[in-house]
Order: sequence, then structure tokens, then C-alpha cells
Amino acid sequence: MALSATAVIPGKSVKVFGKAVQCLSKVGDELYLQVNVNGIDLRTVNSSRSAYSRMEFKSPFFSTFHVQQGDSNSHDGTLKCKINMKPCLNIFRSSNMDKNINSCTITLDGEENRLKFLLQCRFGIKKAFDLTLQDYESLEAMFTKDDCPNAIVSLPKIFANTICNFHASQEEITLVATKDNIVIKNYVEDQAELSKMLYTEMNLATHEFLSYDVKTEGDITFCLKEFRAIINFGEYSGQPISMHFESAGKPIMFHITNESTFVADFVLASLVDTEAALQNSETSAKNIASNLDDSHCQIIEDSILEKSHVENDAVTQIKSPSTNVVTESQTRDDDADSDHDTVIPGTPPNKKMRSVFYSKPLSTVPNPSDKISDILVPDTDSEDDV
Repeated sequence: MALSATAVIPGKSVKVFGKAVQCLSKVGDELYLQVNVNGIDLRTVNSSRSAYSRMEFKSPFFSTFHVQQGDSNSHDGTLKCKINMKPCLNIFRSSNMDKNINSCTITLDGEENRLKFLLQCRFGIKKAFDLTLQDYESLEAMFTKDDCPNAIVSLPKIFANTICNFHASQEEITLVATKDNIVIKNYVEDQAELSKMLYTEMNLATHEFLSYDVKTEGDITFCLKEFRAIINFGEYSGQPISMHFESAGKPIMFHITNESTFVADFVLASLVDTEAALQNSETSAKNIASNLDDSHCQIIEDSILEKSHVENDAVTQIKSPSTNVVTESQTRDDDADSDHDTVIPGTPPNKKMRSVFYSKPLSTVPNPSDKISDILVPDTDSEDDV
């Protein structure tokens, strides 16, 4: 970290830089810096990695910008470091920075690992702040707004007048985009609780935006806290906010730029549409079931029939002997009759589906004309008794 840099922010731009730090503090607790010959890059990410912000201040943003290349370990000539967000935020917390501060000098010393701020205030007052730098690996977010089919450009005031109607404790909002309008409403996780809370819904027509291009209709739910910070920074910078998104479960991106001085990008994660995910899983299950061919169905049918025969054998063994006894002669006669039956070629075999319901075949039903071999209960009134 032998690279060093000096940058001077003029008084009229100090508050813009301070608002950028305040906006980043709403996202993460650590401030990542990258300094090279093109300018100063500020980045942060929240603890859950669901929100990312990057602000690049180009060299024309500063009245003086000088980078001294040293024996840096970085192959691209970039000084990468990070600091705690809270002490940096305290430097730019004042609401009268544009009136009380004439300039702000930022000095990065790669040899001593120090970041210094010197505020030149009115009446010759100077305020100096000295922070310790920490090494870190590069912080990058894999995103590109060019792949998003929906793009909306609006003045910050339009969004500011919309979200001011939502309660301060509201955590997420849902944006429903159609080709005719946009609906912004508070997100309710449990629909059963909808009757117990305040429900807010704002409808914005397409003519209220500077540019409106929605190719894929749908809704997307994201965090309101970071969205408020983005709007506040856009209001003070005086630049329009461009919003790029696709569908639920994919990130929504915000872009604010002043091409000659700074570029700000924000990436917010969105909630996954659980109902759509459930429908997709059900559709996949139906597709798998429909792909079963006839051979699979035949295997299932054969297994059911086999199980039925096994159950029938078990039932016939449990029944009492008087209901299942078939004499040997009757069995032979049935076999003989079956041998003399004429079998027509191509005739399907008889399916014994009745075995599931009956304990024995129909051929074993007793014939009234058959001779009863044994008398189990004799008559009580005989001729001798008469």
C-alpha cells in the first residue's frame, strides 16, 4: 500500500460527497475505498449481502486530484482499503456543510495506512480527522442493468412524494409494473393480518415518468429503507433515478449519474414469489407423472393383481373349513371341464379380479342337486317316535 493520493473537494460539492457517505451508511457498516488515477470509488454491502452500493467520484469532481504511484503491490495501480463507516459518517453529519465548509482535503497515505480529512471552515477554523486504513480484497457485485427488460426513469421527487405515504416502520414495498401504470403498495407477508394493519397503495401513470419501458409485466418486492436513502441522494444531487428490474427473485437496480463528475449504482435483492415457485414445482411433478409410459402402468397393474392373489390366498386360509372344503372329485371334475373348454386364439386370459372380493371361485359354489354325504344334525322327530 505505497500508493498515496490527495484530493480537494470544493465547498459546493462537499455536501454531495457527505450525502453520498450518509446514503452508504444506510446500506452497510463498512466503507470500501478504491483510489486510482480516474478518481475515488466508494462501496459498501450490508451484512446479509442483500444490498450493494457503489459510488464513483471522477477526477473532475475534485478541484485538485493527484495520485502518486509507488511500489504498490496492486498490479492495476489501485489503492484498495476499508474503514469503519461510523467515524466517517460523523465527519459529514452536519446539515450546514455547504454553508460552513469552504473545502475538504482528503489524503490517503499508503505508507502509514492512514486516511485524513481536513475541513476548511469559515472564520479560519480547521477540523482534522485521522482514520486507520485496513487492507481488503476487491468488492464487486455481479450485475448488469442492460439485461433487465424493464427500465423506468423518473425524477426523485415523484418517488419521494410516493413513499412519504408509507409508515416509517414499513420494511418492504411491492412494485407492480404493467404497460399502463405502476402500483406501489406496502408488502404484507401474512394475508390474514391484512385486516389488522394499514394498507397503502399508490398508482402512478406512465406520463409521470421521464421514460417508461416495461416489456415484462409483474411485481417485485424489495426493502424500503435502502430505497429511501437512494431517493434522498437523488433529490440532493438533482439527477434523475433510473430503475431496472425483471421479476420477483431477481435484483432491482438503481442508477444515478452526472456523467462528468460521479456515478452511483445500487443493487437490492428482491423477495422470491413463493406462489409461483410452488406452481412450478407442481407443474414439474405433473410433467414427470405424464411421462410414465404404458409399460410402467402395466407393471403397476401387475403388481396390484399379484398382491390381490396373495391376499386371496391368505383370506381362504383364515376362513372356516366348512365354507372352503371342496371334495377331491369336484376339483377333478372342474379340471376336466376346463380341459375340454375350447380356447379361441387371441382371446385374453381371464383376470381373477373377483378374488379380491370373494374367498373362493364361482365353481366352488355348492349345487343344491348334489348329494349330501354326511348328516351333521339328524332329525329329532323319527317315525318310531310317532
